[in-house]
Amino acid sequence: MDVTYSREEWDAALEAAEIAEWDPIDAGEQHGPLAQWLCDQVIDHEKVERDDQRIEAAFKALTDRGETEFSPEQLIDVLNSFRGETVDDWRTLAEEHADENGYKIAFVGNGEPTEHDYHQWYMKNGVTEGEVYAPTSAGGTLYWFDTNKW
Repeated sequence: MDVTYSREEWDAALEAAEIAEWDPIDAGEQHGPLAQWLCDQVIDHEKVERDDQRIEAAFKALTDRGETEFSPEQLIDVLNSFRGETVDDWRTLAEEHADENGYKIAFVGNGEPTEHDYHQWYMKNGVTEGEVYAPTSAGGTLYWFDTNKW
């Protein structure tokens, strides 16, 4: 059985890694083996980068899917499924996707479409099955992951 950690433990480990400037020994001394593991994996793993925002987004993607605790292996699976990042402006995403793919965006109803309308359009037309997004506390960016890989 995999050892799991709570979101709070992961957040503390990420903060320790950042404060220790991703030095595994310093992070380990500050917060213990989880912070040390996090530093070692983001440095040594082929697809994972030292990107605290992407890691935080992976935490959010897991917790949004109902995972109250998750293992290091689960985190690596999510990070390996990273599909890129975008702005968090749904209108921009919808309009860019429509332009790139030759679509015309049309909404039924009176008045200007809302951010919610663009969000729904983009989720229906621009997102592949199994793809999920997660923002971070910094805002402005959405990180996309493929749940088919985890």
